[in-house]
Formats: sequence, C-alpha cells, structure tokens
Amino acid sequence: MKAKTGKLRQQLKKEEGFTLVEVIAVLVILGILAAVAIPKFFDMQETARTKAIEGAIGELNGQVALSFAQNALNGGAAGLYDGYDGDLGAEFAVTGQALNTPATGSIGFVNPAGHVWDLAWTAGDTDKPGYFTRGAKQ
Repeated sequence: MKAKTGKLRQQLKKEEGFTLVEVIAVLVILGILAAVAIPKFFDMQETARTKAIEGAIGELNGQVALSFAQNALNGGAAGLYDGYDGDLGAEFAVTGQALNTPATGSIGFVNPAGHVWDLAWTAGDTDKPGYFTRGAKQ
C-alpha cells in the first residue's frame, strides 16, 4: 500500500499548472470572441426594438381599421374614425394623436427612453381606412 501512495505522490509532484503561454493563448481567444460577440449583441437589441415598434404600429393600424369599421356599421359619416385614441398603454409613447383623429406624429418606447421613430399617417378614403407607417429613427 505504501508503494502505491508513494508513486501517487511522485506523480502529483510532477504535475504542474498551466504554462504562461497557455494562459495567454486562452485570454487571446476569449478577447477575440468578446470582440465579435458584443457588437452582434447590440445589433440584436436594435433589431428587437425596431420589430417592437413595427408591432406597435400594427396595433395602431388595427385600432384605425376597427374604429373605421365600427363607424361604418353604426351609420356614421363615411371615412371617420370615431373611438380612435392612439393609446398603446404604458409601453409606448405616441405623439400627434387626438381623439377620433389619427395623424402624423412619433412613436417610441417609454422605457428605455430615447428610441423614437417618426410615425407617418396616410389618409384613406370613404371606402378604406388610412394607415400608419414607420419613418426614420429620430
């Protein structure tokens, strides 16, 4: 038994840690990975924000179409948007909108603030509602 433990101790004494070259090589590889991954992460954030804004604009267009259709069904004057208010809740800030009046303005996030896009309004006619489109980022 002592012979086996003696050999084990000798093997453990021979084992050493990583060399400086190995440690530096690992750090260089990690640095390269970080340099590639971090910009990609920020691109993904911007893409996600843009897609969220496009979804919010889709919701506004749904509100416009719904108010247009309800007005037509209730016998209101053609081409009106009774009941439209442009409210998207606490997540998005929409400017330029008034009750029953969709209009050009801007749309952005409440939190994080500072991500705002122009909101363009294209008027419809008596047979079809108008619609919003996303403009340039401010």
